[in-house]
Amino acid sequence: MTLKAKLIGLTLLAMSVIGLMAGMIVDMARTSSSTISHVFNEEMVPALALGAIDTSLRRIHNRILGTLTDYYPVEGSRLALAESKETIQANWNLIKKARLDAEERERIRRIEEYLPRLWDFIAELDKVYRQEDLVALKALQDARWTEIHINLIKPIQYLHPHFAAHAAAAAKSGIEEGRKHEQWAIVAAVSGTMLMLPLLAWITLRINAGVKTLQEGLDRLARNQYREDVPVTSNDEVGVMASALNRTAAQLRADREEILALKNRNELILDTMGEGLYGTDARGIITFINPAGAAMTGWSAPELIGRPAHATLHHTRPDGTHYPREECPMYSTCQDGKVHQADNDVFWRRDGTPIDIHLVSTPILEEGRVTGAVVVFSDISLRKEAERVIGETMKELRKTNKKLEEAQNQLLQSEKMATIGQLAAGVAHEINNPIGYVHSNLGSLDMYIQSLLGVVAAYEYAESAIADVEVLSQVLAAKRGADLEFLRKDIAALMAESREGITRVKKIVQDLKDFSHVDEAEWQWTDLRKGLDSTLNIVWNEIKYKAEVIKEYGELPEVECLPSQLNQVFMNMLVNAAHAIEPPATSPEGKERGTITLRCGAEGEEVWVEIADTGKGIPPENLNRVFDPFFTTKPVGKGTGLGLSLSYSIVQKHHGRISVASEAGKGTTFRIWLPIKQPEKKE
Repeated sequence: MTLKAKLIGLTLLAMSVIGLMAGMIVDMARTSSSTISHVFNEEMVPALALGAIDTSLRRIHNRILGTLTDYYPVEGSRLALAESKETIQANWNLIKKARLDAEERERIRRIEEYLPRLWDFIAELDKVYRQEDLVALKALQDARWTEIHINLIKPIQYLHPHFAAHAAAAAKSGIEEGRKHEQWAIVAAVSGTMLMLPLLAWITLRINAGVKTLQEGLDRLARNQYREDVPVTSNDEVGVMASALNRTAAQLRADREEILALKNRNELILDTMGEGLYGTDARGIITFINPAGAAMTGWSAPELIGRPAHATLHHTRPDGTHYPREECPMYSTCQDGKVHQADNDVFWRRDGTPIDIHLVSTPILEEGRVTGAVVVFSDISLRKEAERVIGETMKELRKTNKKLEEAQNQLLQSEKMATIGQLAAGVAHEINNPIGYVHSNLGSLDMYIQSLLGVVAAYEYAESAIADVEVLSQVLAAKRGADLEFLRKDIAALMAESREGITRVKKIVQDLKDFSHVDEAEWQWTDLRKGLDSTLNIVWNEIKYKAEVIKEYGELPEVECLPSQLNQVFMNMLVNAAHAIEPPATSPEGKERGTITLRCGAEGEEVWVEIADTGKGIPPENLNRVFDPFFTTKPVGKGTGLGLSLSYSIVQKHHGRISVASEAGKGTTFRIWLPIKQPEKKE
């Protein structure tokens, strides 16, 4: 039997005694019933609905974490997601029936504006569950849950105590209202009839006891003391409210247990992270740090909590200079609410030693306001050491590659020059033999001709002794036909020219042998002027039509060197000098020719050889590249770009150096410096 029915029965009995008092009792019953309905429908039901929504949201997150750690099966999590969505949708309409102040209505409005994004998140989550894609599930949770927590869970947590306070206040108001009605009922009963006293006292005591029980239950609920249930002694409105209170307490207990489980799981995840993680408030004060982060920094967690993060861990740059707080990524996150990161940065341990780190700073947002930052950092010392080793290895590889390239270029040129040298030496050897006997035969021939001319002179002397006129006429005719006087003069000239030609051929052959030096692979003491002259004779054909050669040789001691290689350097530079001189094609032969000047001298423990030309010169932008392998300004097919590169390598091998000076349109001068005596260790 409901409380309202009991009160109506009392009113009917009282109507026979006193109509006026009965009317007052009826009004009291109606008001009490309205008060109880108001407390139940507008206060208790919305509070329960709010708790149900909060529980459903937490169950969604708990299911995500459980699925990622294989604690819950994917299909079960998907079914739980659908149930949570239905619970949230069903309870939201109940919340909107609550009586709210302006601030609470604004929060409810913001939550309702955000709900479409929650439905989108649930749809995406359901899709990921159906695909059983845990990687996508983790990414979705990382990307969206913090936002949901800030925009839904935090506001709901804020409203929870407000709704409970509303319910408690409404209950107290109802109690006060009930007490007033109780007083009026007592007056009516005393004034009306003593017959109503027992029934009225019984009903009043029941109402008072029920209201008191509800008050105690609401007080415990407001103080978060909900371990004990409110006793249910009837099935009237008071009993219904007591049952609702008990359900609310049970739901709160379940929520608290789930929150504790979620907290423990989160702490376990943070404690087992390999990366360091700490949180700060909006001022940059450390509020939390996980064990890995504390171990990396050399501090204990209690020592770090409460300290300013930047001044404790991040105060100095890697180069030792001061690190302004305004440039710190964590400080920037607290200022602009954006994610910042830094690579190749350092934290400083408690003992003052640096640790190379990579960090990411993420803002903590509550209702659109930055309340702190979460910094995740990892030790990259091993990575930097690996990068350093790789860098050194690459540097050595580049050096080795350059040496191999130079060696290959030198080998190509050396093989070419060795082939030319062997060919020249072979040709010189082959020519030398016939030249030798031709030269010897010319000497013998000269002797024979002189003997024959002596015989002819004797015959001339005997002409007057020839008595036979006919014989004498024949001799004189033969003498006139041979032009004996001309033969005497011309034979002498021919023999002199032949001897000069043979001598010149012998000189060229000797220069070929000197240039090739195929039998000289060891270091030896040599006069560089002889090598310069022999090389000049070899390339004379390249020079004689273009330039006049001027020799300005100074005193030069013998130099310890590899003669054939230095001859190769002289040849490359002489040929380049000749190619740089380009007289006009229309100029008469011998006119407007260039000049190549050869100079040499000694200074201290060094000697120098200089080759200067009056050619077109080298542009300034190319001066630093003339010794690079394969660099050439000649047309395609006219040069390989290896001559000067090889020359540079040969001079370096002799522990010397080459300098170059050039002016466009006026010519170029190369000067080669060489030590007189090589160091003890020769390459």
